[in-house]
Parts: sequence; structure tokens; C-alpha cells
Amino acid sequence: MMTDLDEYKLITAIKDKDFDAIAEHTLIILENRSEMMSQLASQHVSILERIDKLAETVKEFEKGFPDGDVHGHRIYHERLIRNVAAQENFWNGLKSDLATKGLWAVILVVVGLIVSGVGVKMGITK
Repeated sequence: MMTDLDEYKLITAIKDKDFDAIAEHTLIILENRSEMMSQLASQHVSILERIDKLAETVKEFEKGFPDGDVHGHRIYHERLIRNVAAQENFWNGLKSDLATKGLWAVILVVVGLIVSGVGVKMGITK
């Protein structure tokens, strides 16, 4: 890579040979290159800053998981979801079973009262 001194020496040597137009164009090219290099350096710094910020965000995100284990955390929640579904099935089954058995109990009590009432009417029981 040419230093500024090397570029100056090159341009001076070209001007000394009466190549003014070439020297002017070369100077413009070098100035443009210098400006582009400055812009690239600025963009490079900006990209590095964004990468650092992103890395910091990822570190903060990983703190939300035990030991940074994202996969294990997902599996844990999948198990919780399955357990909740199993509990719902259990309670729904229990309610249905209690309702069915409760209905049978009411029917038996009603039938028992009817039989008892018929027995009293017929004089079979007192």
C-alpha cells in the first residue's frame, strides 16, 4: 500500500516529465480512493459497533434461560404443556364420572322412594 509520501513522490515525478494531465487524473483518482477508504473505515467501525451490540443482546437473551440452555428450556415448556393437558383430561374425566354416578344415585333414590311409596300404598310396608 502506498503511503502519502509515496503518492506525492509519484505525482511529483509525473509532473516533472510534463505529464500534467496524467498527474491531475492520478491525483483525482488517489483522492477518490482516499475518500472511499475513509468511508469504508467508517462503515467498518459502524458494522463492528452493531456486531458488538448484537452480541450483547444475545448475551442478555441467553440470561433468560437456565444455564443458557435454549433447547432444554423449550423442552421444559413442552412438558408443562403436556402436563396441563393431562390435568385437564383428568379433571374433565372426573367431572364426567361424578356427574354420571351422581345421576345414577339420584335415579336410585327416586326409584327407592317410588318403590317405598308404592309399598306403603299397597300396605306392604309401613
